[in-house]
Amino acid sequence: MASALVAAVLVGCGGPAGSAPDLLSVEHAAFQLTLPDGWSAEPVNNVEGQLQTVAYLSNLPLNLECNGAGAERHCREPQELAEGSMLVTWLAAFCAGSSCVPPPGQPILVGGREASLVQGSAVCEEMEPTDEETYFVAVTPQRLDAIVVCSRDAPETADSALRDMLEHVDWQTP
Repeated sequence: MASALVAAVLVGCGGPAGSAPDLLSVEHAAFQLTLPDGWSAEPVNNVEGQLQTVAYLSNLPLNLECNGAGAERHCREPQELAEGSMLVTWLAAFCAGSSCVPPPGQPILVGGREASLVQGSAVCEEMEPTDEETYFVAVTPQRLDAIVVCSRDAPETADSALRDMLEHVDWQTP
C-alpha cells in the first residue's frame, strides 16, 4: 500500500554499461520520461497555491537540499547555475478555460501534446543564465505545465538531448 502512495520514483539509477536508460516516473504529475545519458533528476512535490514544482532535471549532477519522501518530498530551489549547465524546472499549474491554453510562441509538441516555446522566464533571472526558455504544455483542459529551461553556456548536445527527451514524454493522462 505504501508503494502506491509514492509520489515520484526514480528508477534505474546508474548501472553497468549497456544497462537500460534511466526512467523518471512522476506519478503525482502523471508522466514518465527517459533521461538522456549523464542527466540527473530529482522528483519533488513543492506546492505554492495552484502551482506545483514536480521535478528538477539537469545535464550535470543536481546538488539540492531535500527532505521527506514520496508525496512529502520537498527541495529548495536551485540558486545558481554552474558553467556548462542546463537546469530544467518542471512546473504544473491547475487552471480552467483560456488560462489552460499555451501562450503565443513557437508551436511544438511535447509528448504529442500541444505546446509553445517562449524565450525567457522569470524563474531564471536570479541565476544569471546565458539562455532561458519555457515550454508551455496543455496537458489536460485543467492543467498547463511550464517546463522552464535555464542554461549557462550549456553545450549544444544538452539542448538536443532535452528536445529529444521532451518529444518522447509519456503522459499518463487521457
